[in-house]
Amino acid sequence: MKLIALVGKPNVGKSTLFNRLARRRAAIVSHEAGTTRDRNIAPIKYKGYHFLLMDTGGFEPEAKEEIPQKMREQSQLAIEEADAVVFLLDYQSGLTPQDKEVFHYLRQSNKPVFVAVNKVDGDKHEAGVGEFWEIGAEEVIALSAEHGRGVMELLEKLEEIYPDIREEENRIESDELALAIVGRPNAGKSSLTNYFLGKEKQIVHHQAGTTRDPIDCYLNYKKRKLRIVDTAGLRK
Repeated sequence: MKLIALVGKPNVGKSTLFNRLARRRAAIVSHEAGTTRDRNIAPIKYKGYHFLLMDTGGFEPEAKEEIPQKMREQSQLAIEEADAVVFLLDYQSGLTPQDKEVFHYLRQSNKPVFVAVNKVDGDKHEAGVGEFWEIGAEEVIALSAEHGRGVMELLEKLEEIYPDIREEENRIESDELALAIVGRPNAGKSSLTNYFLGKEKQIVHHQAGTTRDPIDCYLNYKKRKLRIVDTAGLRK
């Protein structure tokens, strides 16, 4: 099944688009930049389309602080794992030098990159999308993740490259075991999740509250599919 990664700088609406396609509140959405930190994967069944979608934290090429650096590293790992990337831009902030730098990095990955401009909430905004063509993409898709505008156009573009996303079934086997890891902040839940997965998928940091979303992680163990849910810390 194809894995599509959502990549972009903080607060461009990646988690909003992730939730819309997942048809549930799979990721926390906030006006605060940097709310999403870890990679989060959800199986998508949206109007006949079937694939895996990965939400990522904000990609900041010049980040100096430790957690933003780890978020950038997680985005880079997502790009390596994904079959294709949706590079999400923010209509309200306009095209920035940072956007151009990230797009240049994405093109070097040799993965299909679909450029989409989010927060285009009406026809009156369409004219302002023109500046984003300066990034050098072959096509720029205008959409509104919050209102669903342009989302089907994005999926149709994905289908042109991967026709099977309209045909594959994505049913979770009845014998799937879901395991939630719960505890107080900074108890080591993400470290335990990473141990089970055998890789550094979750950001681990001494700062309490690093994990904010409930993150679904999938692995196979003794021919059985396991879904491990890493959770944010519980407080009294």
